[in-house]
Amino acid sequence: MADGGVSVDTEEVSHLMEELEEKQKQEAAKKAAAEAKEAALEAKLEGTVAVPNKPYEEMSVEELQAAIILKMKKNGPVTDQMRKTVFDNVYHDSLVNWVKSFR
Repeated sequence: MADGGVSVDTEEVSHLMEELEEKQKQEAAKKAAAEAKEAALEAKLEGTVAVPNKPYEEMSVEELQAAIILKMKKNGPVTDQMRKTVFDNVYHDSLVNWVKSFR
């Protein structure tokens, strides 16, 4: 350009903007799905979820998570961060060890 300006390909910019918007939509959808899953688990815990009377090793991940939250509630208030930490942990052996660690 003779005036010293920068040449911009408007088609390319438009394409990049569309890609960015699509990625933002995908990230928002992922976040919404994760929040919905967490809300569903929380609703189960707030409802009448009973921890089954069976050994921890035989419990499902969801049952172990419920047992951990219930044990935490016995020790005091349970914050959102504490709940998130429990729900983020989906490893059976880890949850078994965690629930056994309570006194």
